[in-house]
Amino acid sequence: MYFYYIIFSILIILYLLGEYHRRLRPALLIISAIMLVYIAAFRGEGVDRDYSGYIGLYNEVMPISYYLSNPGELISKDPAFLIISSVIKYSLNDKVIYLFVIFAVLGVALKTIAIKKLSSFWLLSILLYYSNYYLLHEMTQIRVGVACGFLLLSIPSITDKKPLRYLMCMAAAAMFHYSALIFLPLYFLNPKKLNINLYLLVLIIPMLFTLTNFSLHPVFTLLGQDNPLTQRYYIYNDFYTGLSSQGVGEQTNLFNVYILFYIALGVLFVLKWSLICSYNKYAVVIIKIHIYSIALFYLFYNFVAFRFMEILNVVLVISIPFVIHMFREKRVAAMGVIICSLAFLTFSIYHTHLLEPYLK
Repeated sequence: MYFYYIIFSILIILYLLGEYHRRLRPALLIISAIMLVYIAAFRGEGVDRDYSGYIGLYNEVMPISYYLSNPGELISKDPAFLIISSVIKYSLNDKVIYLFVIFAVLGVALKTIAIKKLSSFWLLSILLYYSNYYLLHEMTQIRVGVACGFLLLSIPSITDKKPLRYLMCMAAAAMFHYSALIFLPLYFLNPKKLNINLYLLVLIIPMLFTLTNFSLHPVFTLLGQDNPLTQRYYIYNDFYTGLSSQGVGEQTNLFNVYILFYIALGVLFVLKWSLICSYNKYAVVIIKIHIYSIALFYLFYNFVAFRFMEILNVVLVISIPFVIHMFREKRVAAMGVIICSLAFLTFSIYHTHLLEPYLK
């Protein structure tokens, strides 16, 4: 597992170079992105849990002409994955490695562009991204990874109230993974103000609901069985329920360290939102998304809810560095972000066992 810590160390060095040579930051950001694209694109089979599954899906893909004649088949699954796979399989010499290269380029590039747009601390955000969501998305859940890239890019459209641009981002995200549709209502967030009492209640009340066994599972039934988001929810729910019945995996802990950390950050951000907004114009929307992600988890409180929370909380790569604005000693605060990144990396590797050794 030392390989992952070597990459982590390289990213820290690039961050420190950027601190001492600010003009180099754009170049260092590009270097970081290229390195991450290469690692994700050319990982071998067995490094992550989903690699062989994607090869299996790729092998089942039909020609584009088939999907044009049977649009229901295309719509029932993640269309972008089918289209890209079909083009590679039937037009680009059937080399499956191209699939992983394309998804690595899209996932890393979209998130890097979003980080450059949304974050005041590009290289720290890249470090956070690598330590958590890069391993989860670009190295494992490649379709979700691209979708979340579009979701991050949609945040300026919420702040600037650009509905067409927002819908384009949502449509692109949904093409790669229908779960991205949970982002759709967030366009109506007020990007200028945050009511502290209201958002503390949004955070607390769903937690209290768990004590009464209240759940919003029926919402997906009301949306209709033909709804892509509903279908994706029940696929995940049935899958993880099956695993639990077989004694595989762990029951979702409603107050594990990971969740408690999210909650603590949420409370801190809500209380300090005015200060943070003086440094980052997108902060109100990002903080609200963070709060709603936790609320969503407790309203459904199962593994599927945790999956949806992960999608919304991709904003963590932008929001965690907000804490730097709260301290006079910026370097000490930045060190705290680095330690947090190291904790994420170690948690992903040794607790969730997200990846196997890269070099064998």
